[in-house]
Amino acid sequence: MVQVDEHLSTSQTKRRDWWNDPLGVFKSDATPAALRIHGFIIGVFFGVIGVAAIAVLSTTEKRGHRLIGAIPGLVLSLPLWILVSEG
Repeated sequence: MVQVDEHLSTSQTKRRDWWNDPLGVFKSDATPAALRIHGFIIGVFFGVIGVAAIAVLSTTEKRGHRLIGAIPGLVLSLPLWILVSEG
């Protein structure tokens, strides 16, 4: 059990952050590649709504990288959704 005044080592903190956020997209030092992958995943699975959410809700530092990933994800997912909807 950790006491309030004890300092957590960085290795424990990194493991905990990796578990809660594997792409590291909520950390301030997230890499552009991780942000683009995160955006791509959102673009594929949430489509236009996901891209709009990124544009509105992302911080200005991360918005561009996420949109760079989300737009190709959206372009990839639209034909798949059309094929699925046609049956």
